[in-house]
Amino acid sequence: QTGGTLTLNPGLYCISNGLVSNGGQLFGDGLTLYLTGGDFTTSATVEVDLAACFDEPENCYPALSGMLIFLAHGHAGDVELQGNALSLLTGTVYAPDGNIYAGGASSMMPTLNTQLVGWNVKVHGGTNIDINFDTALNYTSPSLLDMQR
Repeated sequence: QTGGTLTLNPGLYCISNGLVSNGGQLFGDGLTLYLTGGDFTTSATVEVDLAACFDEPENCYPALSGMLIFLAHGHAGDVELQGNALSLLTGTVYAPDGNIYAGGASSMMPTLNTQLVGWNVKVHGGTNIDINFDTALNYTSPSLLDMQR
């Protein structure tokens, strides 16, 4: 995406060749972006407002409750989180075999209400980072009860 507005409806998006946004606006609420290939990149010239679903798992289906960006296991891609000062990302960013880069200039850094979990996580640039951890805004595995006889 370069310029214009892309609005993603709630749901699960399976992306095999990555998603790169170099300008314009990228919006979506109640979604999970699942990447099997390619990178997820937003530049500092993009207004990004993306949020995971934060309801009970059965009400979010097929999206994963609390999970915003999920790189498939074995996929060593990159997640580069930038955006302009109006940008907001809410939900867990999970890249177990990939890299997560978050940063930019202080006037351009988006608000990240995220949990960043990756093989490598790098916060860079001349920006101030405030961490306000709220478990209600992140992915959690559902509780399980197993009975054995």
